Amino acid sequence: MNTGHHPHLNTQHITNGTLAPTGPWSRVDIHETTGSTNDDAFADPTPYRLIIAAHQNAGRGRRSRTWITPPGTSIAMSMTLPLPTPTSTSPAHHDPGWLPLLIGLATHDALAELITTHTPHTNPKPPHPTIQAKLKWPNDILIRTATNTENNAKVGGILCQLAPNTNTVIAGIGINVAVPKNLLPTPTDTAPPATSLHHALTTIGGTTPTREEIAINIANHVAHRHHQWITNPHTNPLHNDYTAACATINTPITAHLPNNTTLTGTATAITPHGELLIATPHGPTTLRAGDVVHIRPTNRQN
Repeated sequence: MNTGHHPHLNTQHITNGTLAPTGPWSRVDIHETTGSTNDDAFADPTPYRLIIAAHQNAGRGRRSRTWITPPGTSIAMSMTLPLPTPTSTSPAHHDPGWLPLLIGLATHDALAELITTHTPHTNPKPPHPTIQAKLKWPNDILIRTATNTENNAKVGGILCQLAPNTNTVIAGIGINVAVPKNLLPTPTDTAPPATSLHHALTTIGGTTPTREEIAINIANHVAHRHHQWITNPHTNPLHNDYTAACATINTPITAHLPNNTTLTGTATAITPHGELLIATPHGPTTLRAGDVVHIRPTNRQN
């Protein structure tokens, strides 16, 4: 499969696009191969570090799932981000629970921008369907075919972890750039179908962004959303944008909870604290953590 990708990352290009003073990050480390970019960040969680790897051989996602892809087909990155300093009058949107949603929203924004840039602007006959980036609460990144709003496939995932004895969160992001279809994860009861940017874009006649483009765009969107969040003490600049991007709202779901139980209902809103509000047969309830599965009318899930 020819995706137009070089086997090695252009480290100078990424550094020029992300490192201060031209970029927002105080330190940028780029590896061809590493075990896990989150583990690299844990070794030195100084705020505003950016770690990028072309390949991980010990990557992981939420609930200790492994995330390993063939070399040259994905991008993995981790950032160290400080939480707002809590006070007795801290607003609801400075709840630490918003940070994973913020990372998801920023990644969504970055991929949506790249999808627009790499989608053909001609009007072929018959026209190709278009695709959209969407979010599954809290921060899975989906690709949706605009002509079929139930057709959501996961293109990226995020794992946020608090560095011990600090006020710093390590946010790990993994994006399937050009993973061959036969090597994509198989859907399960708790995992949706998967795709890659290459497959999604070339299916509609588009082109695939480089891994450097993806890394720079995501890193800088995350920095922008994080700054927007921590410097705004009065109103939540994220809530409306997150709600608009979230495919989970108004969708029947099953939530797999940390205590190994499940909850079924319809997601209705995002609360001021970043929780998912769910209408259930027993009344409304809020979800702060869990794996959400969208229930489709055909009984297929995403």
